[in-house]
Amino acid sequence: MDQTVTSARKTETTTATESETAVVPTGGHHAACPRCVIGRRTALMGMGAVGLAGFLTACGDDEPADSADTPAPDAGEDDDGGNDDAGNGDTDRPEETEGTAEPEETAGPEPEQSPTGDGGEALAAVDDVPVGGGVILNGPGVVITQPSDGEFAAFSTVCTHQGCAVSEVADGLITCHCHGSQFSVADGSVERGPAEQALESVPIVVEGDRILPG
Repeated sequence: MDQTVTSARKTETTTATESETAVVPTGGHHAACPRCVIGRRTALMGMGAVGLAGFLTACGDDEPADSADTPAPDAGEDDDGGNDDAGNGDTDRPEETEGTAEPEETAGPEPEQSPTGDGGEALAAVDDVPVGGGVILNGPGVVITQPSDGEFAAFSTVCTHQGCAVSEVADGLITCHCHGSQFSVADGSVERGPAEQALESVPIVVEGDRILPG
């Protein structure tokens, strides 16, 4: 029985030795032992890592350059363009024509001056106004009187009662026949009503033999 046990142990030892020898590759055939499978996986993972690193490096080289490396456009070109636009703007402005200038005024002949130098027309001649009476000028609305020799006065012909025009100068009185009011030839004051206010005085100037507006 002891021989049988010893023989069995030898057989197991021989089998184990043969199994360890079988994992060693021989020739072109290789047994798929666990140790070899682990070695292949490790090798494949290493190769994959190297290939991925190379791929990423290649992609980094192919990326476009940063926008900061792109040269900015020449400022001189923009300035030229702006000048061209400004030049075109100047050409579009309408030219001013001399026709818009106002015509020059021509000086007309100056009116001839009267001997008095004031250019006014005489209201009446001195000889036309009687002493103590007067003359009525309906055009300018003036009544000229001569209260005494060489003394002249003038008043408005409008009666202060109701606006009628005086119609007679005689005997030192200016009379309005609308309602019978009478005024003094010396100062136009009321001599008889119904008027209550004096006639309005009008300035005059006596030069030579003419009576002119004052």
